[in-house]
Amino acid sequence: MLHSGNHLDLIGEDDKIFNLHLLMAFNFILNLAGRISLSILHDEDIREIEIFITVAYPTY
Repeated sequence: MLHSGNHLDLIGEDDKIFNLHLLMAFNFILNLAGRISLSILHDEDIREIEIFITVAYPTY
């Protein structure tokens, strides 16, 4: 589809901007989910280490 000017606009600038924002939002959500899961795993590892130390070396 030919618009004003000499370039061929196949997708449309609005669609490109929307797709870019959609991709950025998806990337943000994946990044956030990854950070949350890593944080949960880290907290569980710390708890397991604390339990191991308490069982292996009781302080009574």
